[in-house]
Amino acid sequence: MKKIIALFIAMVMVFTFVPAFAAGNVVDVSLEIVGKKANGEAGYMLKEGEEFTVAVMISENSHIQSGKFEINYNTEAISYVSHENGDVWDKQHMPLFLVNGAKSGRVIVPFADNTETTEEGALHLFKFKMLDDAVNVSDITIKFTELFNKAGEGLVVSVQNIMASVYYDVTFVDFDGTVLSQQQVVKGDAAMAPVEPSRAGYKFIGWDRSFDEVTSDMTITALYEATGLLGDANLDGAVDSADATAVLRHVAQLDKLEGVAFANADVSKNGNVESDDATLILRFVANLITEF
Repeated sequence: MKKIIALFIAMVMVFTFVPAFAAGNVVDVSLEIVGKKANGEAGYMLKEGEEFTVAVMISENSHIQSGKFEINYNTEAISYVSHENGDVWDKQHMPLFLVNGAKSGRVIVPFADNTETTEEGALHLFKFKMLDDAVNVSDITIKFTELFNKAGEGLVVSVQNIMASVYYDVTFVDFDGTVLSQQQVVKGDAAMAPVEPSRAGYKFIGWDRSFDEVTSDMTITALYEATGLLGDANLDGAVDSADATAVLRHVAQLDKLEGVAFANADVSKNGNVESDDATLILRFVANLITEF
């Protein structure tokens, strides 16, 4: 008996709320950011200050004659810039605008009142700008009201919303500037470190800055420390004037220090082997300095 009552209530609800809408009166509408591709669950990736165009796309044979719709957006994240008609709009009928300064901004646009839209394409193109101090995620939604076909029948609309995220470019580089990874990271999220790099004669000890919460474009550089005897350029197990000579021969391109020898010779720890390194080694040998 309870099942029969529940079924009766469900039937009453259906006939109460959607009596005029048949299956053939469903209109597929989508929102697309022109010229960009969605990035999975993150939605569309946008830069702070970037302008972008949202197209209200309609399915083929929609048979819309009249109606209104609203574009709702987060005014803390984006600002409205301008509007133009899409490729399936009757150009003789210009829309009216109302831009609401409330938190959920709104643009209300009536359709042409004597045109039946049957082609697939863009009804409207709305240009927005991502604010320079935009919040992390912005949702853009669409709401249709008073939507009818040529016969005056109400239409049901199937709509998808847009999620747009602010992102920054994050680049990981090795000691010599070699790019290890390039990423687009949503504002406030963490970047993903690449596989730890390696360098002959050195031990990787981390990165030169934190990337747990990305709030700007970043270049992150690998850090190393020498694993051999600093100053022992000729690898004889001691630091003496012969090591300074080995450094100077490298600088003059008479010999080439590589791997551990190069790391040992770089006593200034600037990533290069230069004549200053030879000077430091000689000062160390003369006990003018006690460490590098």
